[in-house]
Amino acid sequence: MKKVKLKLGSALLALAMTLLLGMGVAGAESNWEHRAAVNELVQPNTDNHPHYMQRLDNGNYLICRVGHQSPGVFELTPDGQELWSYRGINANSAKRLGNGNTLIADSGVPGHPKTPKVIEVNSRGSIVWQYDLSSLAESPRYAERLGNGNILITLPYEIREVNPSKSVVWRYGTGKPGALGDLEVLSNPVQANRLANGNTLIVDQGIKVGRVFEVNPGGSVVWEYRGDKGDGAKIGMKKPQSATRLSDGSTVIVDRRTDRVIVVDESGQAVRTYGWQQAIKNLPVMNIWYGQYLEDGNLLLTMTLTSQAGRVFEIGEDLLEVKYDRDKKPPEEVKEEAKGQESQEGPADEGADGVSEDPQWLP
Repeated sequence: MKKVKLKLGSALLALAMTLLLGMGVAGAESNWEHRAAVNELVQPNTDNHPHYMQRLDNGNYLICRVGHQSPGVFELTPDGQELWSYRGINANSAKRLGNGNTLIADSGVPGHPKTPKVIEVNSRGSIVWQYDLSSLAESPRYAERLGNGNILITLPYEIREVNPSKSVVWRYGTGKPGALGDLEVLSNPVQANRLANGNTLIVDQGIKVGRVFEVNPGGSVVWEYRGDKGDGAKIGMKKPQSATRLSDGSTVIVDRRTDRVIVVDESGQAVRTYGWQQAIKNLPVMNIWYGQYLEDGNLLLTMTLTSQAGRVFEIGEDLLEVKYDRDKKPPEEVKEEAKGQESQEGPADEGADGVSEDPQWLP
């Protein structure tokens, strides 16, 4: 994978803009500060939390801020200036479209009654397309515009594709909870992406153990990953948040509960895993809300600290710590080498499992 080295500055920059009068207009109060370390944006306000995040082609960030006070979708520059916003909704996702509009999965809360929906909003903050859902039980988790103009929507128990006239043209899942093992059961899907081959890549957090899998248009599972090191040792995912299919055919999964980035090959085995703990080691993190691996090797993270303040990070691959690499010696070979050294040179330094204390194999 391509390694990208971030250009890190050295100063703390606090930025604020003038008060916004209306939606979708530049010049809002930013409520964000920029910090040089690891492309860090700081939200001192504790009334809201950063959630879904997209890095735009222009290098800016599109961020969903959720909470009770002034939630919404915000476009920020890398140094924290607010260029655009759409306020008053708790959005689960927001995607900037090729026409400059923004596609938003509106959760439908807070407020009563408020309808969960998927909306397309132009740069002036006007809704130009809207797809209403029947109740909060169908609150959309994620939505994206497909190349054919249709919208792919991730619902609590269903992946649904609708055309611009709002007719359902494809779906996966029963639309209701089901027992594990049932056909097309979805326990807790959070994201579905349409791949270049026409299949759909689904991230399902499940109840205790998550999975990432690919289904074809007929609904058959053609690829799946549930969690292993690539050598058969299980390291199950607990809260997979996103999956990115790279141009080389591999899939990169961000599992936020175990703080890992997992690279999986086309056969469904882990090739490499990374940890981001080193990059944020000095922060008292309470919760990580979203993570997304980018094609250029960078990692996006949103989180809330124990102080309730928000943080947004873009972390370069060179700042991620390799936890496992299948191309290195497997644990069995390390064990054999340790035994050989013990017979010739005396006991080798060993960990609790009898494997040499090589950081490559530590959990």
